[in-house]
Amino acid sequence: MKRFVTPLLFCLCLVSCSTSNNEYEDTFYGYGQTRIYLKTYQGTDENIKELNGILNTFSKETDNYLACDVNNVYTINNSSNDVAVSENLYVCLKKAKTLTTELDSYFSMYLGSLSKIWKSALSTKILPSNETITAELSKVKSTNLMLKENNVVSKSG
Repeated sequence: MKRFVTPLLFCLCLVSCSTSNNEYEDTFYGYGQTRIYLKTYQGTDENIKELNGILNTFSKETDNYLACDVNNVYTINNSSNDVAVSENLYVCLKKAKTLTTELDSYFSMYLGSLSKIWKSALSTKILPSNETITAELSKVKSTNLMLKENNVVSKSG
C-alpha cells in the first residue's frame, strides 16, 4: 500500500506545482514603503489593474496622515461631526473596534497619535518624554469610535 500511495502523492505534488503561461505580476507600493507583490497565475493584466485599484482605495481610506478625495481615517480623526465612509472602511473599523475590545490592551485602534510620536522619535533619534507618552495613553483610553447606521462613524475623545 505504501508503495502505491507515495508515487501517487508525488505525482499529485508535481501536477499542483505546474505553472501556467498566464502569469501576470505587479508591485503595489502602499504607505510607508510597504510593498505588496501581486502575482496571478490565471488571469489578465486587467485582473492586476483591478487588484491595484482595490489596494489603492484601501490605502487611501485607511490613511490617518493625509486628507484625500474620499472620507478616510484622517477625516474621522479631524472631524467633530458624523462622517459617512465607504462600506469597506466601515467594516474594517468595525473589525478593528471588535479586536480592540477583545484583545484588551494588546491591540488598540486608537494608538495612531502615539505611533506618530514614536515615528518622529525614530527619525529625530530623540525619545519622547514619559509625560508625553502618559498624555497620549490617556487620550487612547478616553477615545471612542461610534459606528452608526448607513456607514456613518463619529469619534469622541
